[in-house]
Amino acid sequence: MPSDGKAIPFIALQDGKFNVTEEAAEFLKSVRHFCFLLALLTLLLSQIEYPVSVIAVVGLYRTGKSFLLNRILLEQSDGFQVGPTVNPCTKGLWLWNRVMKAQDKDGNTVNYLIIDTEGIGALDTNSQHDSIIFSLALLLSSYFVYNSVGSIDEGALNNLSLVVNLTKHIHVRSSAQGGEDDGADFAQYFPAFMWLVRDFTLQLVNHDGQPFSAKEYLERALQPVPGFTEQIEAKNRIRRMLTHFFPDRDCFTMVRPVTDENLLQRLSQTPSDQLRPEFLEQMFSLRKTIVSCAKPKKMNGTELDGVALVNLAYAYTMSINTGSVPSIQNAWSYICESKCQQALNDAISSYEKQSKEMIQNELPLSIEDLEHKHRAMEKQSWALFQKHAIGSDTENFKHQLEDKIRELHRLLQNENSARGRDRAKEILEKLYKDVDTKVQSDGYSAFEDFESERKSVRSKYLEEVDITMLSSQC
Repeated sequence: MPSDGKAIPFIALQDGKFNVTEEAAEFLKSVRHFCFLLALLTLLLSQIEYPVSVIAVVGLYRTGKSFLLNRILLEQSDGFQVGPTVNPCTKGLWLWNRVMKAQDKDGNTVNYLIIDTEGIGALDTNSQHDSIIFSLALLLSSYFVYNSVGSIDEGALNNLSLVVNLTKHIHVRSSAQGGEDDGADFAQYFPAFMWLVRDFTLQLVNHDGQPFSAKEYLERALQPVPGFTEQIEAKNRIRRMLTHFFPDRDCFTMVRPVTDENLLQRLSQTPSDQLRPEFLEQMFSLRKTIVSCAKPKKMNGTELDGVALVNLAYAYTMSINTGSVPSIQNAWSYICESKCQQALNDAISSYEKQSKEMIQNELPLSIEDLEHKHRAMEKQSWALFQKHAIGSDTENFKHQLEDKIRELHRLLQNENSARGRDRAKEILEKLYKDVDTKVQSDGYSAFEDFESERKSVRSKYLEEVDITMLSSQC
C-alpha cells in the first residue's frame, strides 16, 4: 500500500558542516519510546515513542538505490528522488517521514524507518566525504543494504574498500577510555548487512551443476585469496573487515528489471506490468526478507526510539563537525544523558501537574488524605522515570528527582495548611457571628448562657474543621 509520506533531508551538508535537519528531528521526535536547524528534525523523530527498525541503503551513485527503495519498501513508483542522468540525485542522508509498517514471517508488526544516502563515488565528492556518508548510515541503521550492480568480483569488493577505513572514521571507545578497537567491538554495534546485487546474470551453481544460495555466493566471494603479495593482502584485508564487522550478513541477487533500454532510462515511471515477472517476484521476496530481518535499532541492549535516534545523529554529526572521530560509547553516553534528563523532566511534570490539579480542585485535605495522594503521585513519577531512563549512570538524576519531589511535596503541604487555615477562619467567623452579635449588644443575661453557646459553637467547629489541615509537616 503506497505511503502518504515524503522524503525529507535527514543529515545535510551545509557550509561544510553535517547537520541534522530540523524537519527530520521533528518527525523522529514523534517516534519516542532517544542550532535551530536541528529543531524540526528533532521534533519529527522525537514523536516516535516506540522502538523502530532503521533500514539504510548505500551504494555507488547512479546504481538505482532510490528506485529500489520506492518500489520495494514504499511499494510505489515515486518517493525518493530518482533520475535518468549520471548526476547524483540524493545528497547527504534522506529520511522517509512516515513510520512504515509490515508483517514479518511470524505475523508480527514491524515498524521501520527508511534512510536513503548520497551515492558513493560521485564526481563532485571525495573519499573523505564518502566515508562519512557510509559511516553515518552504518551507525544509525539496524539493517544496512549495500546496493551494487553486476556481480561480486574484485571490482565490486574494491568498491567497498571504504570498510578498510572505517576504523579511522569510527571508534567504539572514547579516547579517554584508551585501547584499540577490534572487529568484535564494531560487530556488536553494526547493523545486519545485506549485499544486494542488481542486474545479476550469473547462474548460482557449483562445478557439479548443483545450485547454491546467494548467501553462499557471498561467503565464497569473501574467502581469502591465496598468496602473500601486497596486492593480495589489500584484497584480503577488505574481505577480513567485511567478515569481522558484519557477522550477520546476507546476499540477494536480482535480474535486470526490464530488457528495453529505453525503459531503463525511465524506470520510475514504468508500470509494474512492464517489469519482468522474475524481477517482480524478486522484489516481493526481497521486501519479505528485509522486513523479517530488520530488527529494532539497539545500543547496549536497549531499543532506541525516535528521540534516541535524534540524539544519536546529533552526537555523531557534532563529532564530525569538530574534527573528532565519532565514538560509539560517547554517543551512547550522550543518548543516556538526554534520555535520563527527559525522563526526569517528565517525572517532575507528572507530579507538578497532579499537584496543581489538587490545589485547584481538592484542597484543603486532611494530612492523611494528602499523604495518601502524595504517595500515589510520587509512585507514578518514579515509574515514569524508571520506564524511560536508560544507562547505568542514573544516580545523579535520581537524586534530583528525590529533591524535586520533596520540594514540591513541602509546597503542597504548606498550601494545604494555608487553605486549611483560611477555611477554618471562614467557618469560625460564620459560627461565632451570632455569639459576637450578642456579646456586642449585651444579649447574654448570665455568663453561663454565653459559655453554653460558646461550647456549642466549638463543638460544631470541630465537627466541620479537620485540625490536621491547619499545620504543615516538615
